[in-house]
Amino acid sequence: MNVLRSSTLCTVQCTSMLCPSCSSRQSSLVSRHRALHPFTIAPRHQLYMTVPTPSQQQPVARSMKAAASINGTEELHPDVLSVVYSAERIAEAVEEMGRQLAEEYAEKRPLLLGALTGAFTFTADLARAMTPVPTGMSVDFFSASSYGAGATVSGDVKLQMGGKIAVEGRHILVVEDIIDTGKTLRRVCDTLAAAGAASVKVVVLLDKAERRTVDIQPDYRALHCPNEFVVGYGLDFDEHYRSLPYIGVLRPECYAHLGEPH
Repeated sequence: MNVLRSSTLCTVQCTSMLCPSCSSRQSSLVSRHRALHPFTIAPRHQLYMTVPTPSQQQPVARSMKAAASINGTEELHPDVLSVVYSAERIAEAVEEMGRQLAEEYAEKRPLLLGALTGAFTFTADLARAMTPVPTGMSVDFFSASSYGAGATVSGDVKLQMGGKIAVEGRHILVVEDIIDTGKTLRRVCDTLAAAGAASVKVVVLLDKAERRTVDIQPDYRALHCPNEFVVGYGLDFDEHYRSLPYIGVLRPECYAHLGEPH
C-alpha cells in the first residue's frame, strides 16, 4: 500500500488536529475516527491515509467500458439472440461521427433534432461527441411514429414537432436511431424544408438499406444494420429493451405473434 500524507482536519465530531497527546476526550475521538476511517496517527501530528497501489487500482473508464462491452463471459438479456454491435463499438462510431459533424458545422449554428423515443440515447451521446462544440449549437426533439406496438412499418406516419426552437434559417441535423423504409424520415425532412430550414441533413445510427422503399439516403451513417429485428441503445420492441448498452437481435419468438419484424 502507498501512504498519502495530509494535514487535513478530522471531520468526525472533531475540529482540531488529531494528536495522541491531546485530552482524553480527543483521544476518544481519535479511537472512534480510526474505527470509522482508514487513517492512522503518526508522530509530529501528521495524518496519514492509505491508498491502493497502481496495481491494485482499476481505472474508472476501463472498468466502465468493460462493464458495458459484451464479451464471451457476460450474460445477454434472455430475449436477445446475439449481439450486433457492442457498447464499445457503438461508442467508437458515435465519437467519430461527432468529430466529423463538429468540424463541418463549426460555424453553422446546427440544430440537432432527435427522434423520440428511439434516438434519445444516440442524440445525447452524439451531442457530447461534437467537440469542439459548434457555435450556437442547439438540441431539440420531435415525435414521428409508425410502429406502435406492432412489428411492421405502417403507411400511416404521425409527426409532431417539439416547437421549442424555431427551425427557420437553421441548419438541421435530423438524428434517427434507425432508417429502414424511409417513409417516416422522408416526411420529417419535407416538413422541415417547408418550414424554412436553411438545410436538412439526416444522421442515423443504423441504416437498414435492404428495407428502403422511398428515395432517401442518410447523409451521415454510423453503422450498417442487418435485416434483423434489433433492440438496445434506445431501440425498443413494444417499449422494452431501450436501456440495453449494446444492439442485439431480438429472439423471433418474442414477436412471432405479431408478424414479420421491421
